[in-house]
Amino acid sequence: MGILEIRRGRAPNCSSGGSVIGLALMSATAASAIFTYWSHKLLSWKGARREKFGAIIEVTEPPARVYVDEETAKQLAIPPTLVAPPAKALSAPTEVHVNLTNKCPVQCDGCYLNASPKGKDANWESLIEHIDQLADMGVFEIAIGGGETLLHPKIIKLAQYIRSKGMTANLTCSGFGLQNHDPKQLASLFGQINISLDGMSEQYARTRGWKGFKIGFSSLQTLVAAGAQVGVNTVLTRDLLNSKADLFDFAYLLKKSGITDWQWLRYKPQGRAKQDYHKKNLTKEQIESLYPLTVEIEKRFGITL
Repeated sequence: MGILEIRRGRAPNCSSGGSVIGLALMSATAASAIFTYWSHKLLSWKGARREKFGAIIEVTEPPARVYVDEETAKQLAIPPTLVAPPAKALSAPTEVHVNLTNKCPVQCDGCYLNASPKGKDANWESLIEHIDQLADMGVFEIAIGGGETLLHPKIIKLAQYIRSKGMTANLTCSGFGLQNHDPKQLASLFGQINISLDGMSEQYARTRGWKGFKIGFSSLQTLVAAGAQVGVNTVLTRDLLNSKADLFDFAYLLKKSGITDWQWLRYKPQGRAKQDYHKKNLTKEQIESLYPLTVEIEKRFGITL
């Protein structure tokens, strides 16, 4: 089979499209083993979308999107689209981020959305209309974010509707509002749930302006125990990267808690984060250290970054 690219994992927020397996960078033996493994997985694909180069195929176990050539698309009997895909672009996004609400019980210093207790929810009718359009386009995953998503009164209904349209619903939250839900139901509805944790206790407080680490970490543990696929989002700040030892302690804690997916995001100069952006954004030296850090953490702790 002609596999062109493999993207592993879910897309639980707007900064994620899965990690790419670079077949061209591997030895022939390793590439052959991966090729054989994923070729077998393609025989039981969940969803697919034709493209000019062939097709994108969704695999659920383990979660991945596999890009294949035209001959393979025909072999797997993936039906062609009614409208020919463009020559130099995908016919539609593979995942889309939906901002469900700007409501949140706290006002973190670095919130780029200015979320607050007075924030507004997205218009429900328009939201459902857009979900329908995305399903018709062949989008694979919807990443729901906010604001605090678990406090939205229709979060369960929205996830159920997305699933009914043949798409995977993912979620980003801080853990507030988990007490309002059955963790096992959340685990069954969402492909992945990412908890926002910007460092451990004191680091979290310095980044966000309040002490919310215990709430987030407790929610993480509850969701993992309920069988959910859980990841962690961390906004990288100057303070967090000042101590490599603290960062490695954080990585160890996440790994020990059952986390295998850790997403690093940049501090955005927008919303309330504008106020102290030039104090919290990474230095040039810290930016240059990121790639060696990711390699070392992935090797030492087995966490995908």
